[in-house]
Amino acid sequence: MSLQSRVPRFPLEPSAFATKHALEAGQLPEYLKSHNSEHRTRLHIWKRTQDEAKNDRPNLLRFMIPDVMIIYISIGYQGPNGTILIENMSAFAPRETVSHNLRKRTTHD
Repeated sequence: MSLQSRVPRFPLEPSAFATKHALEAGQLPEYLKSHNSEHRTRLHIWKRTQDEAKNDRPNLLRFMIPDVMIIYISIGYQGPNGTILIENMSAFAPRETVSHNLRKRTTHD
């Protein structure tokens, strides 16, 4: 028996992020509430500065799997409706630390 046959296969698209259509900027707050009420994982808007808190189109999300990892998701917007696009993701395990520069620029909502 090979090692590959013992390794479980994961779905190509995690169901935690699966939606039937593209998510738009105005739908984000309701999506976050819905996700957090239905899953043990947590998804929040992460704000770097107080000025960013006033913006209705956040640029950074924080996805947390308790005691496993935190993933910072950089998002952008496309088109007049503000279709959300994932630009970058950075993951940190509990024993890893966030860089000093990122910690200095971020504040929690």
